[in-house]
Amino acid sequence: MKKRAIIVVIFISIIIEITFVKAIDINSNEKLDEKNNNILKIKKRDISPKDLLINFTLNKNKIKTKKSIDNNFFKSEYKKTHPSLDIEQTDKILAAYEDTRINDIAWTYLSEDGIYIDGVFFSMEGMIKYPSVDYWGADKRFFGTAVPDINLYNGGILPIFECSDVTDVDTYNLGFVDWSSSGFSKIKDVDIACDSSKNEWEFGTISLIANKEPDINNTPCVCYMDSYNSGKIHINWYDEYEGCHHTMCDIDSVNRIAYSVYDCLMSNEDNYNLLLRYDDFENWNSGEHIIIEISIDGIDLKYPTIAVNNKSVYTLYKE
Repeated sequence: MKKRAIIVVIFISIIIEITFVKAIDINSNEKLDEKNNNILKIKKRDISPKDLLINFTLNKNKIKTKKSIDNNFFKSEYKKTHPSLDIEQTDKILAAYEDTRINDIAWTYLSEDGIYIDGVFFSMEGMIKYPSVDYWGADKRFFGTAVPDINLYNGGILPIFECSDVTDVDTYNLGFVDWSSSGFSKIKDVDIACDSSKNEWEFGTISLIANKEPDINNTPCVCYMDSYNSGKIHINWYDEYEGCHHTMCDIDSVNRIAYSVYDCLMSNEDNYNLLLRYDDFENWNSGEHIIIEISIDGIDLKYPTIAVNNKSVYTLYKE
């Protein structure tokens, strides 16, 4: 007799009225408990992230070759895992997934009908996994990222994928930002959200979870390009938080706020809480980086996803 795994998914919609000059007004549109409306606990923390600015140089010395994927290779039966995809304004699709035959990530172009057209993979030292891709918002440009192999600089480098034209695999490129020399290691989860409204070199934001020397494990981080210098890139992190497991991010194109969400096993808590961070996307350097803690008594809030639009923030988590 087969046993079926039962997954309990609970949806919470949190509406956040956000300005950086007023108090935060947070409400839940769902009554979670008939007897205790305060079971959903939301706490704003008066702390600021640490910030590091380094030269933005995409390191490619760990990539051996770039190889095309033909149509027959794609059609054959094999295991594809951890897919990520997005679609541009003319319905062309970029899809990335782990391919068990090549032991690496395949970056592929699909038609509007979801039919495979072309693709590449980058033969590397070690395997990157858990890809995340997003449409930049203009032209046919996409960006992506992934979790690095622990054997690549102790997992302290951040893969960044870019294509200027999703229909032309000759424009597909992959490189790495080296955070390892700055004390980062063991990146365990990543997500990317893109936006084309700023400078040409600014892809948007990347949320990630990593270790930071000397003794901070699985801290929530955010990465973004410097708004004034195309040759510089930032990473923010919190010394106050450890024990994060999963992250996702999104950008509110109406309200111009970048959001990142993490599940975190707090040192003084028995259950995983959510950390919701939001930043002024129009001015990353403003110093306005706000983080709040969200918890429900007796419930693990894990594997969050996030979608935002015009000040409304929707989070979905698995118990």
